[in-house]
Amino acid sequence: IVNTGTFSQHYGDSDYDPTNLYASTKQAFESILFYYIRVKGFSGITLVLFDTYGPRDPRPKVFNQLRKTQRTGEPLAMSPGEQLLDLVYIEDVTDAYVLCAGRLMAGKVKDHERYAASSGERHPLKEVVEIYCRVTGTSAPVEWGGRPYRSREVMEPWTLGDPVPGWIPKVPLSEGIRLMEESELVRDDGSRQKRKDRDG
Repeated sequence: IVNTGTFSQHYGDSDYDPTNLYASTKQAFESILFYYIRVKGFSGITLVLFDTYGPRDPRPKVFNQLRKTQRTGEPLAMSPGEQLLDLVYIEDVTDAYVLCAGRLMAGKVKDHERYAASSGERHPLKEVVEIYCRVTGTSAPVEWGGRPYRSREVMEPWTLGDPVPGWIPKVPLSEGIRLMEESELVRDDGSRQKRKDRDG
């Protein structure tokens, strides 16, 4: 089994200190998996993810929020923006899963292993917005400090995880944004063409 964990299980670089209830449920499943590994002889890897991004992501994450505010022109209220983000492009994430599955299928895992899929890049949220606007040639009406930091806001992501053996993230943030936006443009063009074909 390849299980998915989250860096939010490790508030303040701790072995375990959940940032939120979601992180607690991740820890709970990891504990259940560990039980079955010991009692039933399973093999398992927990892959800890950071913030992921890429084309066709329906979640209301930062890049979708920026696209929305660019379309509407309505100011986007954000925190003061000093928290560091570790953003991993989706193709790098899937490569990490494939390597984990390969280790299990090759019989290299006898118990439970735990790895982290970190980009190795840490950017303040303010800088992420600047990079996005620079790559896309756009601007976004962001109100920095328009909302407070969340309770237990992660200001610095977890740093103590080991990468999957043989895994190296290939897509830096600026390139990932470019690939993501190109894919979004292709999708938008396809949707417009479908509407034209449908409407005659």
